Amino acid sequence: MTKGILCTFYIIIVAALASATLLEHSAGTVHAHTWIYGSWWFTLSWALLVIFSACWMFKRRIKESSTLLLHLSFMVILTGAAITHFTSSKGLLHVRKGETKDSFLVTSITGTEMGHAKLPFSIKLKDFHVEYYKGTSSPADYVSDIVVYNGSEQETATVSMNNIYVRKGYRLCQNSFDDDMNGTTLSVNSDPWGIPVSYCGYALLVISMSLMLMRKNGPYRKVLRMAQKAFGNARVITILLVGGCFTSSIAQTTIPADVAKDMGSLHISHNGRVCTVETFATDFVRKIHGRSSYNGLSAVQVMAGFIFWGDEWCMEPILRIKGGDVRDRFDIDGYCPVNFFINPDVGGYILGPYLVEHYNGNHDSFHKQVFDIDSKLQIVFELRKGTSLLMFPHVADHNTLWLSPTEKMPGGISSIDSIFISDAFSLLYQCCKEKDFRKFKAITEDIRSYQTRNGGVTLPSKDVDMAEHILNTIPFTTILFMANLTLGLLSVIMLILKITAKALYTIRLCMRAIPYAMCASCLLLTAGLVTRWIACGYVPMANGYETMLFTAWIIQVLSLLTYRHFPIMITFGFILSGLFLLVSHINQMDPQIGQLMPVLNSPLLSIHVSIIMIAYALLSLSFICSLTAIAIYIIMYRKKKEHSHGTVMIHSLRILSLVLLYPSLAFLGTGIFIGAVWANVSWGEYWSWDPKETWALITFMTYGVAVHNKSLPFLAHPMKYHVYMTMAFFTLLMTYFGVNYLLGGMHSYA
Repeated sequence: MTKGILCTFYIIIVAALASATLLEHSAGTVHAHTWIYGSWWFTLSWALLVIFSACWMFKRRIKESSTLLLHLSFMVILTGAAITHFTSSKGLLHVRKGETKDSFLVTSITGTEMGHAKLPFSIKLKDFHVEYYKGTSSPADYVSDIVVYNGSEQETATVSMNNIYVRKGYRLCQNSFDDDMNGTTLSVNSDPWGIPVSYCGYALLVISMSLMLMRKNGPYRKVLRMAQKAFGNARVITILLVGGCFTSSIAQTTIPADVAKDMGSLHISHNGRVCTVETFATDFVRKIHGRSSYNGLSAVQVMAGFIFWGDEWCMEPILRIKGGDVRDRFDIDGYCPVNFFINPDVGGYILGPYLVEHYNGNHDSFHKQVFDIDSKLQIVFELRKGTSLLMFPHVADHNTLWLSPTEKMPGGISSIDSIFISDAFSLLYQCCKEKDFRKFKAITEDIRSYQTRNGGVTLPSKDVDMAEHILNTIPFTTILFMANLTLGLLSVIMLILKITAKALYTIRLCMRAIPYAMCASCLLLTAGLVTRWIACGYVPMANGYETMLFTAWIIQVLSLLTYRHFPIMITFGFILSGLFLLVSHINQMDPQIGQLMPVLNSPLLSIHVSIIMIAYALLSLSFICSLTAIAIYIIMYRKKKEHSHGTVMIHSLRILSLVLLYPSLAFLGTGIFIGAVWANVSWGEYWSWDPKETWALITFMTYGVAVHNKSLPFLAHPMKYHVYMTMAFFTLLMTYFGVNYLLGGMHSYA
């Protein structure tokens, strides 16, 4: 009865968590916190879960120290959460420059105002300012300089993103600021008891999981010994797997390749950073065409074509139309000219009426596709107008601004520089019309000299420029996803052929070469990630595209580390890393490099994301194990007979899945803990029920069930275990993809 009640509350909590994220998306945060997160029954459910868990462990007389410590850590974490829920206070402190305040506006968990509370000290705002990335208008940090008065004591301090101020149990975090830059709003959080208790629980969680993995007689070591027996014979692995298993004349209206190369090495302010014109052109062509080149022409040649031969290029079928609804409505095959959507006979811009409908609330599939096409067209129009060509640096008030040739020149700029900026592209245009590309290159060099003279520290280094060039030239993702999927398929075929008598020696040689191919693929992906790191200036884990690459890299490394004991891991590694790279390759994910948002500019970013991605990679491999086992079972069922090798394979794949599951849970738990620390450092709350946080918890709880095969005997049955693990994988998909593309939130990096 105890176990039944325990399981019931466990299911209720997981279902409530999932329902809360959907309720928040549809009805808003207030409703989610009112009806679920902050409700009495939700808190009571957690309390009863702890009580019945303790009763069940006592009833089963569990003596394993790592297991006891692990479950104790959960109880301590929940105790800390309860203390935070009942004793903490939070609110907002708005203060203007020169003003002093000693109270803040208290808000409830739903954001409702609940009056004012006194601070044990007073705050005076000296100044507020926004720090920008050099030479750009992208914010790097939001900074409040304050003076703290405590009786006769006085202290100056700074509050900014990832830099909170702590005094007498109160934590002040940067929240927002006034439009006139003369006021700031700080988040105030007081949780002197809940935070340390929760931190102790998280620390116990990490320690207990480490012990569970390392203890000689612990559960994980037992699984490893089972795995050595199941996978000790490479030939058995081999046998088991077998049981389972158009031209254009547009080139005349653009600049030559060598001239394009010179132009591409110039610099431009783009996407909040200073980069090469080649990078700007590559992003431009990718956005409108889907690829980084067009009919054998480089991205810079395409960009130059639109700048200097705009009328001709607007008649070229280069604009990619992805949406089927728009294709059907306008009878488009897939690509069309920019001028297709400009028809004077029907009033000019034919998408105009549909855009009005979109802005008025019609967000069906067709209108979303129209909005996407309009965004691409606006990029073309801005380029033709010259407003996006921010290629001329100007120093004003110790700040470097990058100007376009068509904008109004700021005060303080010399008449010579003003004339040069305004006339540079007009001169280049004249050179193009006269086909005088020698003079074109000379003007390009003049622009380069101007940039060198005025760009100062905003100009990237030669190493960064080279890294950008490599990324623009070598399509790492395209090469690797095709190569890895192909090699994964070939390795399956070779494993099948290995047991045949034909060309056995040749097949064995090929099988020996497969790990070396994985090494080569991993090295190439490593080179791509390092190159991107150099180009962007931070560890490349800040968006969906980068985390997909990193996950693929982790999978390859894990495959190489484990293939000697589990040869099938190389096959899984090729297929799964190829699939992750394929996902990153599709145009749903933008490979464009940008600046880090201020809240992401923390050393905890790379630690948190890398640990979480390792966990996701391991869980993805365990999913492949279960999917393979289900496929083998279906084949056996269709043949309506038992197959000894197939049965052994299903059992062995369960063991391999468990080998992957234990460390994945350890990494996921540790990653959640580090994320909580980061949240506490950034905005004073270690847990805010953000959809990504909530679904990470759901994933952790769902996969955690799979290691309780003694309490839940059905998990000891190989096929039932594989079915459960296959279904559990959908929580991981929801955590990574579903939150990004469906629910949103602070962690949405789609």
